[in-house]
Amino acid sequence: MDENTIMLTSAAIQAGSTIVLVLITAFYAYQTYRTNQLVSKQVLPKITFKPTSLEIHLTPKDEFERLRENSGHSRSINFKLTCNIHNISAIAGSISRPILIVSDREKEFSFRAKEKRHAKETYSPDVIYLQAGEKKMEESVYSDFLDHENLDKYQNVYAENKSLSFYIEYEDENGQFQKVDINHLV
Repeated sequence: MDENTIMLTSAAIQAGSTIVLVLITAFYAYQTYRTNQLVSKQVLPKITFKPTSLEIHLTPKDEFERLRENSGHSRSINFKLTCNIHNISAIAGSISRPILIVSDREKEFSFRAKEKRHAKETYSPDVIYLQAGEKKMEESVYSDFLDHENLDKYQNVYAENKSLSFYIEYEDENGQFQKVDINHLV
Protein backbone atom coordinates (compact mmCIF):
# COMPACT_ATOMS: atom_id res chain seq x y z
CA MET A 1 0.00 0.00 0.00
CA ASP A 2 1.28 3.34 -0.83
CA GLU A 3 1.16 6.34 1.46
CA ASN A 4 -1.83 7.97 -0.31
CA THR A 5 -4.00 4.88 0.07
CA ILE A 6 -3.17 4.62 3.76
CA MET A 7 -4.10 8.26 4.35
CA LEU A 8 -7.39 7.88 2.45
CA THR A 9 -8.24 4.68 4.31
CA SER A 10 -7.51 6.23 7.72
CA ALA A 11 -9.57 9.34 6.84
CA ALA A 12 -12.48 7.15 5.74
CA ILE A 13 -12.26 5.08 8.95
CA GLN A 14 -12.14 8.27 11.04
CA ALA A 15 -15.12 9.78 9.18
CA GLY A 16 -17.10 6.53 9.49
CA SER A 17 -16.41 6.20 13.21
CA THR A 18 -17.39 9.89 13.74
CA ILE A 19 -20.71 9.25 11.98
CA VAL A 20 -21.29 6.13 14.12
CA LEU A 21 -20.52 8.11 17.32
CA VAL A 22 -22.91 10.91 16.25
CA LEU A 23 -25.66 8.33 15.64
CA ILE A 24 -25.03 6.66 19.02
CA THR A 25 -25.07 10.07 20.77
CA ALA A 26 -28.34 11.02 19.03
CA PHE A 27 -29.89 7.70 20.08
CA TYR A 28 -28.86 8.23 23.73
CA ALA A 29 -30.11 11.83 23.66
CA TYR A 30 -33.50 10.64 22.38
CA GLN A 31 -33.68 7.90 25.03
CA THR A 32 -32.82 10.45 27.75
CA TYR A 33 -35.54 12.78 26.44
CA ARG A 34 -38.15 9.98 26.52
CA THR A 35 -37.08 8.94 30.03
CA ASN A 36 -37.42 12.54 31.26
CA GLN A 37 -40.89 12.78 29.73
CA LEU A 38 -42.00 9.62 31.55
CA VAL A 39 -40.45 10.70 34.86
CA SER A 40 -42.02 14.17 34.68
CA LYS A 41 -45.46 12.56 34.28
CA GLN A 42 -44.83 10.66 37.51
CA VAL A 43 -43.23 13.52 39.46
CA LEU A 44 -45.29 16.58 38.45
CA PRO A 45 -48.89 16.86 39.66
CA LYS A 46 -51.67 17.09 37.10
CA ILE A 47 -54.77 18.72 38.56
CA THR A 48 -58.05 19.22 36.73
CA PHE A 49 -60.22 22.13 37.87
CA LYS A 50 -63.84 22.50 36.78
CA PRO A 51 -66.21 25.17 38.15
CA THR A 52 -69.71 23.65 38.42
CA SER A 53 -71.96 26.34 39.94
CA LEU A 54 -72.07 29.97 41.00
CA GLU A 55 -74.79 31.24 43.34
CA ILE A 56 -75.35 35.00 43.57
CA HIS A 57 -77.03 36.61 46.58
CA LEU A 58 -77.42 40.38 46.48
CA THR A 59 -79.04 42.63 49.05
CA PRO A 60 -82.44 43.61 47.63
CA LYS A 61 -82.30 46.79 45.57
CA ASP A 62 -84.68 48.67 47.92
CA GLU A 63 -82.37 47.92 50.87
CA PHE A 64 -79.41 49.10 48.79
CA GLU A 65 -81.24 52.40 48.17
CA ARG A 66 -82.02 52.74 51.91
CA LEU A 67 -78.33 52.30 52.68
CA ARG A 68 -77.54 55.16 50.33
CA GLU A 69 -79.84 57.40 52.41
CA ASN A 70 -78.93 56.16 55.91
CA SER A 71 -75.71 55.16 57.58
CA GLY A 72 -74.84 51.63 58.57
CA HIS A 73 -73.90 48.52 56.68
CA SER A 74 -75.41 45.25 55.59
CA ARG A 75 -74.02 42.17 53.92
CA SER A 76 -74.67 43.05 50.33
CA ILE A 77 -72.86 40.84 47.90
CA ASN A 78 -72.44 37.13 48.47
CA PHE A 79 -71.27 34.56 45.91
CA LYS A 80 -70.80 30.82 46.38
CA LEU A 81 -68.61 29.04 43.83
CA THR A 82 -68.54 25.24 43.67
CA CYS A 83 -65.71 23.46 41.81
CA ASN A 84 -64.71 19.86 41.18
CA ILE A 85 -60.97 19.38 41.59
CA HIS A 86 -59.13 16.14 40.79
CA ASN A 87 -55.44 15.31 41.12
CA ILE A 88 -54.97 12.68 38.41
CA SER A 89 -51.23 12.23 39.01
CA ALA A 90 -49.34 9.89 41.33
CA ILE A 91 -47.97 12.72 43.49
CA ALA A 92 -49.54 15.28 45.83
CA GLY A 93 -50.09 18.77 44.43
CA SER A 94 -51.82 22.09 45.00
CA ILE A 95 -53.47 25.01 43.24
CA SER A 96 -54.28 28.46 44.54
CA ARG A 97 -57.81 29.15 45.72
CA PRO A 98 -59.60 31.01 42.92
CA ILE A 99 -60.17 34.74 43.11
CA LEU A 100 -63.63 35.74 41.86
CA ILE A 101 -63.67 38.65 39.42
CA VAL A 102 -66.95 40.43 38.73
CA SER A 103 -66.90 42.90 35.89
CA ASP A 104 -69.45 45.46 34.81
CA ARG A 105 -69.00 47.70 31.81
CA GLU A 106 -66.74 50.11 33.68
CA LYS A 107 -64.86 48.27 36.46
CA GLU A 108 -63.67 44.93 37.74
CA PHE A 109 -64.13 43.86 41.36
CA SER A 110 -62.10 41.02 42.77
CA PHE A 111 -63.12 38.96 45.80
CA ARG A 112 -61.05 36.57 47.91
CA ALA A 113 -62.81 33.59 49.48
CA LYS A 114 -63.90 33.98 53.11
CA GLU A 115 -64.90 31.46 55.75
CA LYS A 116 -66.43 31.58 59.22
CA ARG A 117 -64.34 30.39 62.15
CA HIS A 118 -65.74 30.72 65.64
CA ALA A 119 -68.39 33.25 64.48
CA LYS A 120 -65.67 35.44 62.97
CA GLU A 121 -65.24 35.84 59.22
CA THR A 122 -61.69 35.42 57.91
CA TYR A 123 -60.11 34.79 54.53
CA SER A 124 -59.91 31.15 53.45
CA PRO A 125 -56.50 29.53 53.01
CA ASP A 126 -55.00 30.59 49.68
CA VAL A 127 -53.97 27.07 48.63
CA ILE A 128 -55.99 23.91 47.99
CA TYR A 129 -53.91 20.74 48.58
CA LEU A 130 -54.71 17.37 47.01
CA GLN A 131 -53.12 13.99 47.62
CA ALA A 132 -52.30 11.70 44.71
CA GLY A 133 -55.53 10.63 43.02
CA GLU A 134 -57.71 12.74 45.36
CA LYS A 135 -61.01 14.23 44.18
CA LYS A 136 -62.64 17.17 45.96
CA MET A 137 -65.74 19.26 45.63
CA GLU A 138 -64.62 22.66 46.91
CA GLU A 139 -67.04 25.43 47.89
CA SER A 140 -65.73 28.96 48.24
CA VAL A 141 -67.79 31.88 49.57
CA TYR A 142 -67.01 35.42 48.43
CA SER A 143 -68.70 38.39 50.10
CA ASP A 144 -68.45 42.07 50.87
CA PHE A 145 -70.28 44.51 53.14
CA LEU A 146 -72.02 47.61 51.95
CA ASP A 147 -71.18 50.78 53.78
CA HIS A 148 -70.96 54.42 52.75
CA GLU A 149 -67.35 53.98 51.58
CA ASN A 150 -68.15 51.39 48.93
CA LEU A 151 -71.76 52.16 47.94
CA ASP A 152 -70.60 53.94 44.79
CA LYS A 153 -68.28 51.05 44.01
CA TYR A 154 -71.20 48.62 43.72
CA GLN A 155 -73.80 50.98 42.26
CA ASN A 156 -73.42 49.53 38.74
CA VAL A 157 -73.82 45.99 40.08
CA TYR A 158 -77.32 46.94 41.19
CA ALA A 159 -78.14 49.24 38.29
CA GLU A 160 -77.08 46.86 35.51
CA ASN A 161 -77.31 43.41 37.04
CA LYS A 162 -77.79 41.77 33.64
CA SER A 163 -74.53 43.14 32.20
CA LEU A 164 -72.20 41.57 34.75
CA SER A 165 -69.42 39.20 33.69
CA PHE A 166 -67.90 36.58 36.00
CA TYR A 167 -64.38 35.12 35.92
CA ILE A 168 -62.13 33.24 38.26
CA GLU A 169 -58.39 33.52 38.38
CA TYR A 170 -56.07 31.00 40.00
CA GLU A 171 -52.51 29.70 39.88
CA ASP A 172 -52.38 26.13 38.58
CA GLU A 173 -50.11 23.28 39.68
CA ASN A 174 -47.36 24.51 37.32
CA GLY A 175 -47.34 28.07 38.66
CA GLN A 176 -49.19 29.47 35.62
CA PHE A 177 -52.04 31.94 36.18
CA GLN A 178 -55.31 30.84 34.61
CA LYS A 179 -58.31 33.12 33.98
CA VAL A 180 -61.53 31.19 33.40
CA ASP A 181 -64.80 32.62 32.12
CA ILE A 182 -67.66 31.29 34.30
CA ASN A 183 -70.57 33.25 32.80
CA HIS A 184 -72.18 29.99 31.68
CA LEU A 185 -72.74 29.12 35.39
CA VAL A 186 -74.92 32.17 36.05
